[in-house]
Amino acid sequence: MSEFFDTGRWWLLVRKHWFENRKKYTLSIITIGGLMGAWYLLYMLVNADDYFAPELQAMTYFTGLFIASGLYASIIFSDLASKAKGISFITLPASHFEKFMTGFFYVVVALPLMYTTFFYVFNTTALKISNSIRYKQYLSFNNADVSATAVVAPNGKESPAIVQKEPFRTAPLVNVWKYEEDDRYGQGNYKSKEIDEPNFYFYIWAGLFIGQAFFALGSVYFGRFSFVKTFISILLLMLFFYFLSLFTNAVFRGEMFSYSYQEDHEGVSYHLPNWVSAVDIWLLEFVLGPVFWMIAYVRLKETEI
Repeated sequence: MSEFFDTGRWWLLVRKHWFENRKKYTLSIITIGGLMGAWYLLYMLVNADDYFAPELQAMTYFTGLFIASGLYASIIFSDLASKAKGISFITLPASHFEKFMTGFFYVVVALPLMYTTFFYVFNTTALKISNSIRYKQYLSFNNADVSATAVVAPNGKESPAIVQKEPFRTAPLVNVWKYEEDDRYGQGNYKSKEIDEPNFYFYIWAGLFIGQAFFALGSVYFGRFSFVKTFISILLLMLFFYFLSLFTNAVFRGEMFSYSYQEDHEGVSYHLPNWVSAVDIWLLEFVLGPVFWMIAYVRLKETEI
């Protein structure tokens, strides 16, 4: 049995964490489900007859997931803020890495899975209701037309002898893992089509992973009120990079990740190679999140009560 990491011991720690926090987590699950249900109910009451675009569904999903992840990650190591709980946490017969991986599992795996399940249950229901209401309105608006054309309903059935000036388009269910162009104004019913550009949602997931790591790091560093303190720290970092971007625009006459400099009076232009921009973006996508998680682990390992 390894002292650094043992799968059986770690799984017992995962189960122990759930047993000790099951009431809090159950209440959180009910709260998330209730808030999501309230949001979709409000949307149905106000905009049920509007086209429920995939972009709006994705915005709902990622906004809620970012907020839930930040709140949860900021309390995952909150026991360290209390002397009694902190001593119990440190003296627990498990390695620091196993304790760290328990928090990582609940923040990065368990919470998104639970949240995604709630999202698709509520979102699919709301989408079906919205498409059904829009379809009924569509039929009523086209009853007065002269020539008949079959209309395909959301349930797949045809309504012959109903004329459509424009084809009915069923709003599709969003795929939060893969961005697809919305063919809302195309011909025929909606058919998602992939775009040639990089997957936009991948960048959002990468940003979420960085945010989770940052808030988890804040829960180790700040202890009490870690969410507020971490949130303020993120705002300060965003301001720093904003002013850094302004500086690079003024000095190098280019974007933050695409540096260039031109001397107009001599007609000379200097550009850093494209690979510099590619490396910068790659570091943000794949390195920054793991680095924050690694720092959180080192800080957790060195924590003393």
